[in-house]
Amino acid sequence: MEKKQNLKFILAIVLLSTLISFSLELFFNRNVLLKNNLYKAKVIEKKDVKKNGKWYQTTSKEAYILLELKESWVNKVQFNYQSSQDFLWKLEYNSEGIENTSSSLIHKSVRKVGKNIDSHQIKISFYNKNLKIGDFAVNNKIYINYSRMLVIFLSLFGIFIIIKYRKYFLNHLEKAFLFIVLTTGCLLIITTPKNVYTSWDDHIHLKNSYVFLNSDVSKFSSALKIENTHHKIEDSFFTTQEERNELYHSLNQIHKKTRNHQIQINNYSNKYNKLVYLPFYLGFKVADICHMNYILSFIMAKLLNFLCYVLLMFLAIKISTYAKKLIFFISLLASNLFLATQFSYDPMITASITLGLAFFLRLLEDEKMNKKYLFLFICCIIWASLPKAIYCPLLLLILFIPNSKFDNKKQAIVFKIITTLIMLLLMSTFILPFFMGEVAGDIRGGNTNASEQLRLILQNPFGYGKTLLKFFIKNGQSLLIGEKTFISFAYLDSYISPFISFIYISNLIFLLYLLFSDSFSKKVISNKIKIVFSVIYMGISVLIATAMYLSFTEVGIKDIAGVQTRYFIPLLLILLFIMAPTKNKIKKEKKSDPILLLLLPYCTLMLANFIMVYKAVGI
Repeated sequence: MEKKQNLKFILAIVLLSTLISFSLELFFNRNVLLKNNLYKAKVIEKKDVKKNGKWYQTTSKEAYILLELKESWVNKVQFNYQSSQDFLWKLEYNSEGIENTSSSLIHKSVRKVGKNIDSHQIKISFYNKNLKIGDFAVNNKIYINYSRMLVIFLSLFGIFIIIKYRKYFLNHLEKAFLFIVLTTGCLLIITTPKNVYTSWDDHIHLKNSYVFLNSDVSKFSSALKIENTHHKIEDSFFTTQEERNELYHSLNQIHKKTRNHQIQINNYSNKYNKLVYLPFYLGFKVADICHMNYILSFIMAKLLNFLCYVLLMFLAIKISTYAKKLIFFISLLASNLFLATQFSYDPMITASITLGLAFFLRLLEDEKMNKKYLFLFICCIIWASLPKAIYCPLLLLILFIPNSKFDNKKQAIVFKIITTLIMLLLMSTFILPFFMGEVAGDIRGGNTNASEQLRLILQNPFGYGKTLLKFFIKNGQSLLIGEKTFISFAYLDSYISPFISFIYISNLIFLLYLLFSDSFSKKVISNKIKIVFSVIYMGISVLIATAMYLSFTEVGIKDIAGVQTRYFIPLLLILLFIMAPTKNKIKKEKKSDPILLLLLPYCTLMLANFIMVYKAVGI
């Protein structure tokens, strides 16, 4: 009987969500519902433009065409073109002028107007000579955007499901996590642009993912080369969904023709720090085996990496007891989930460290040593430290597990010595290259020189200590628990900028509520462990800042450049442990958790998805 009622409820909300999403899609098309037409615009005046077969061709950099409209309402203006280079043009109507750039990768420009044109005329000016243009048209057709409908449908469906089954989800947070993360994360992969330069250094991560451990040569199609050229795929070039679809079609065609092209790599450096790209690489390999087009290959690579993030965080929530809600909240932070759906290894580091800390807490809780948890803790921290060795001091946490938990004292000492040696080995991969002069300064930071910076630190360690102190006093709050800790979409931040402060404040308040509404047992998070957490947290923070001082900061500047919040997000759980209240005795009484624990991350992520679609179609 209960199964039938559940089935009826699900069918009802599917129908209701479908009806509402379709009705809203009609609302977004309200201005063209009675028109639904596409017509050619008549050229009534032109300057420095000559007829060349079916094309018009510009003869100067001051050319323009004046178009006459059949009706005053204009939803979108479009025209075809042929150009070997990107070009500038200007759309003028109602005494307004809008500067545009179109890409040589596509051959059709579609721009949103969405206004009544009182004069029934539109002027288009072109600033490039020998540009071929034609087929000027006004597009007032109904445009059903299925991505937008899907976002609205799943937003409503998810909210209904969460409210209906809130008790079950709150009692099984790992399953609630799966429902929320798979719904919102897969949507983010769909709704965000299918190109790089959306998150930090993603063009580098894309290349490393595709070539993986190859040292000499690797297959690398021309489509991938284009993705690595920023000016070719800037967002300003593709402001409507039609133009993005044209771009994706163009990249697919280029990839098909040049799939087996090769590039020289000639990079024989250590490969251990490239292992983190394995999920991306496997995604590309699956796509190649299945002969997928470029865009599907792009999506497949991101999807496999995202699923690895989901798996690690799911396990962290599932095995955790005390920190279950905190891990659940961190795993669904918009900043984490966005990067988990892009070409970035930062979420993999965050998930690995979070899972490792969940195992470490269980080691503290259990009376006897669980060797499986100990081994998995070490593996998680090693995996997180391979690309960024600055996190390897977390292995030192093993030293503070009481010897009494091991089978005997000798076993405890052996484990701790081995773990310390592993930590030192990993740390050497970070420190030794600086001393050996093998680390080149990052040119993005300006006049950088890692060896010279290291020399300055060694000559004046107290002066550098003062620089560090000033840096963290000035930037500590924003780096450790600022806006970008909770909500950051990297280069797409401008999309969500009106909502960032609201999301940040609401998330911060709720996180503090979660932190201080429960207490940890002092047997688990003792004052000694808090001190250890504090020392390791400060130590890794100093390593992060020092790494950027050496490689990204101009020589002689008494500040530290290039330090970003995302480097500290893997340590957020430790910061919360340091702040968490502890008691000698924890009452076992069951408290009902607020449904906001589920709805806040879900609504935040769905809002982000809707904004991504909104920006893509130029509503």
